[in-house]
Amino acid sequence: MKFTLIGHSRAADETGFYIPELCWALDAGAKVYPAYAEHLFITHTHSDHSYQMTRMVSRRSFPVIYVPSEMVDLVENYLRSAQELNGARSLTSEIDHDPTHVTRGVTPGESFPLVRAKAGSAQVAKYCVDVIACDHSCPTVGYLFYELRQKLLPEKMPISKELEPIHQQIQAVSEGVKELKQFGNYTEDDLRHWQNKLHQIDEQYKEGYIASPQMERQNQGITSQSLYEIPGEADVTEELNSVHEMIKSMLEKIA
Repeated sequence: MKFTLIGHSRAADETGFYIPELCWALDAGAKVYPAYAEHLFITHTHSDHSYQMTRMVSRRSFPVIYVPSEMVDLVENYLRSAQELNGARSLTSEIDHDPTHVTRGVTPGESFPLVRAKAGSAQVAKYCVDVIACDHSCPTVGYLFYELRQKLLPEKMPISKELEPIHQQIQAVSEGVKELKQFGNYTEDDLRHWQNKLHQIDEQYKEGYIASPQMERQNQGITSQSLYEIPGEADVTEELNSVHEMIKSMLEKIA
């Protein structure tokens, strides 16, 4: 999915961004977004990053505002004072019981999911946030956002073209072993036959699809496995291990 990032940042002037596809606001120093956001992430409370918060607080939008935990009380006082100025009166306890937002303090090192509720559907967390420590003259954090993805069912898992031959060979061995298991009339030699085939596939897989990419990573000085991971690699490894375990279990029963 592609996202649109609206906004700008000028040092000591104003900083603010808005992602319309998600209804998220990142800092609130610039007037670059509509008065509506489901989640507002404040890195720190210097005015060039926060003073537009008052525009986003309303009973219609009811945003969750994330701020460094040390600043929660000050942010609440600021938003309350803005409401009192706009209403030209002090807030009463009755009004206090009709909230316009939620302020949540965050601490470096914590992670939490973001839930976006849709009418008539269950609440499912699709994104997660990691809070990162930052160095500044006041309590400051950074936010790392990433998407949560559900693992596909094996029959729906995409396998890359490079791994498809290996996948088919594993499936053939798996079906052969399952057929033996189904009828129950098998010998140790029958199982050793399929076990040897599986070992050959395993060696071919390790030499052709794991060793080569690892050497390429080392030559380029790259340590991250995921940068060169072949789509479906983890699932082929899981298939191999699963068939190995099935054969091992059957051998133990006739030992």
